[in-house]
Amino acid sequence: MNIHQNARLSPSGRERLVRLARSGLTPRTVAETMGVCAKTVRKWMARFAAEGVAGPQDRSSRPHCLHRPTPAETQAAIARLRRQRLLHWPRRDSEC
Repeated sequence: MNIHQNARLSPSGRERLVRLARSGLTPRTVAETMGVCAKTVRKWMARFAAEGVAGPQDRSSRPHCLHRPTPAETQAAIARLRRQRLLHWPRRDSEC
């Protein structure tokens, strides 16, 4: 799984964060050391407590469910327009 582009901590950084927190340092001290906020430290500690070693690993960012899926007729219209190449923004030839 790819690491999120804007992630402050990699999986190995999260493991280090958990080790520091388990060594007795306060969440605030660990946060300052790792360059994150104390809330982030508590989040990763809670995941570690709930899931063990797998807790600090990356998860999928895909939604669990789509609450309002796109209607079939809308999907068909989009596919039709894509085939016709009508969904691209018009070019401004004067700016090229």
